[in-house]
Amino acid sequence: MKRWESLVDRLVRDIIGDGNISHLNGAGQPLDLDDDPNTPEHLRIAHKIMRDYDVTPDWMATAKALEQIEAKLRKQINIRADRFQREQTSALRRGSYTQLTQIEADWQAYTEAFAEKIGRYNKEVLLYNLKVPKGIQHKQVLISEKLIEQALSRRGDD
Repeated sequence: MKRWESLVDRLVRDIIGDGNISHLNGAGQPLDLDDDPNTPEHLRIAHKIMRDYDVTPDWMATAKALEQIEAKLRKQINIRADRFQREQTSALRRGSYTQLTQIEADWQAYTEAFAEKIGRYNKEVLLYNLKVPKGIQHKQVLISEKLIEQALSRRGDD
């Protein structure tokens, strides 16, 4: 590792030299931050107008909203799974099987409602995937059973 560090240090010193960079192309001129060489020529003016007027394409706004909804759903199921497991453990310790039955019934109702929320979210994901331009990665649908399983198994990980 030391050998590589010394090679890197030497290359940096060679590049920097005495600090005079006036020999480089564009030295002393302001950078053109609006020029995006990775944007196709026919899209540059549209992108510039969108930047100038702070316009976000609908699919980008939808992607951000979906990310926030997904994070909220994951947080909700994790919190509710923790609560379910705490209540379940407490009822078992007390030997209150009537209360345990009610806790499990409440959990069942919650997971059914959660699955419905995931279904609505997944419909929005499918609509988003139809809107995104070619080359943009599609969002994956969520599987409620998998999220519930992960939430229940994470308690030992904390």
